[in-house]
Amino acid sequence: MTYLRLRDAGGLPAELDTTNPSPDGPALDCFRCGICCERWQPLLTGADAARLAEALEMSLPAFFQAYTAPYPFSDEERLLNRGADGGCVFLRWQEQGGLRRAACAVHAARPAVCRDWAAGLDKKECLQGLARFASPEGEVSLSVLYG
Repeated sequence: MTYLRLRDAGGLPAELDTTNPSPDGPALDCFRCGICCERWQPLLTGADAARLAEALEMSLPAFFQAYTAPYPFSDEERLLNRGADGGCVFLRWQEQGGLRRAACAVHAARPAVCRDWAAGLDKKECLQGLARFASPEGEVSLSVLYG
């Protein structure tokens, strides 16, 4: 079985043992930990809002009222609301193989900023997400992540 080993630094995973470092950070497929969805409040463009409203079969004004908040630095953009748990209003959780996995209720219509997010070992959020799946020894089985 293949493992990634987390090194703990002050209670948070700071590094991964890797034999192939890249200047851009080692890339990996998203393993649906949900950290980015919990932490960030996506900024919507007009095209994002229109796409989401259409996917939800709502008028644009109704979508704005139900799911967004004004962005204080631009009249052209809005922020997605946060849900009751503090994460993205469209963040859902699913049990998969005994693990809690993040799921997006509007994945096909998600905002551009969410589409553009690339998981990687150079991202603090992804390292923290790996810790959610780690054994007490700090090992993360790739079959657990992607099995």
